[in-house]
Amino acid sequence: MPLTRATGTAFEEGDAVGIYCVESTDDPAAAIVGERYIDNKQLTMTAGTLTGTTPCFWPTEYTGPSDFYAYFPYNEKGLSGDKQSYEISVALDQSDDEAFRTSDHMLARAQNTARTEKAIPLDFKRLMSLLDFVLLPGTGYDDVDGILAAEVQVMNMAQVANVDFVTGEVSSPAIKANITPHGSFRASDGKAVGVEAIVPPQHVDARSYLFNVRIGERNFRCTTDKELTFEALDEPKLTSYVNFLKDVEGLRNTSTMKQIAYLKWFL
Repeated sequence: MPLTRATGTAFEEGDAVGIYCVESTDDPAAAIVGERYIDNKQLTMTAGTLTGTTPCFWPTEYTGPSDFYAYFPYNEKGLSGDKQSYEISVALDQSDDEAFRTSDHMLARAQNTARTEKAIPLDFKRLMSLLDFVLLPGTGYDDVDGILAAEVQVMNMAQVANVDFVTGEVSSPAIKANITPHGSFRASDGKAVGVEAIVPPQHVDARSYLFNVRIGERNFRCTTDKELTFEALDEPKLTSYVNFLKDVEGLRNTSTMKQIAYLKWFL
């Protein structure tokens, strides 16, 4: 199965996804809660290919097209038999590489797929939002070296949400908690960069306490003065962001391309 994803644009050795197959109908929502001919079968990346312990075959109960759904990371419970939505969550402590990676939930949908002897393409889309922290030296700090030891905490952010397998939409963010990000700060063009956190798409009210930054004995409480919406990044949103960089921020092409190269990692 050709696919895209994980640390950059490909899965890593040992990554596991779950896959479903149902008969295509005029009502895909009803189909996915009906008979599943492949039901949360685990496929594991092995030598560059997603493979299962047994082969997958086209169903013999019908001859028409099928709907395929696949998700990452694999969960043995999978999608309940009577539901089309699945609860996803992020780790509260993302400092660990594996916890950070498995917070990066993804979904692939290949609906109305005709029978073929060829591999079925699975285009995995990231469902979560990525927070990328950039710190600048301010009052009391002569240069970026003085802030590289900063510790960031994400405050009061929803930890769980639901993803609809049929539509691919993420909704109902809930259970607010504090999240420890991934990575450590390094100097880049006079800024401290390299710390990130993954959170479910969600809305944040104005004057919310979003982040806490500790540098040595100093503690900085960061709030927002306006409403914010965190969304999963897709191609249309990437285009909007590029236009924002050029038209509003006035960035030149070289700076814009650096931003695009980074953001495409998250598509």
